[in-house]
Amino acid sequence: EAEILLVDDPFVSMEPERSERVMEQCLKAVAQSKERTIILATQKLSVLVGVEQIVVLRNGTIFEQGDYKTLTSMPTEFSRMLLISRKKDAEQAL
Repeated sequence: EAEILLVDDPFVSMEPERSERVMEQCLKAVAQSKERTIILATQKLSVLVGVEQIVVLRNGTIFEQGDYKTLTSMPTEFSRMLLISRKKDAEQAL
C-alpha cells in the first residue's frame, strides 16, 4: 500500500487496445484512493488519456506539462510524440 508507485513502461509488450483498457482500470483504482500517486514512464502515450498531469522531460528537465486535453489541443512536443506513437501502433497492428 505504498503512497507513491513508480512504474516503468508496463505496456511495452501489450497491443494498444489492451494497454489502454489496463491503464483505464488502474486509473479507476487510483481514483478511489486519492492518497496514492503513480509516476508512469511510458512510450505508449495513448494510455495517458485519463491521467491528471503529464510531464514531458527533455534531457532530464521538464520541457512541458499539462493534462492530456491541453497538451493535445495545440502544437506541443507531446502532441508530436503522440502522433508518432499512433503511427507506430497502427503499423504494428498490420
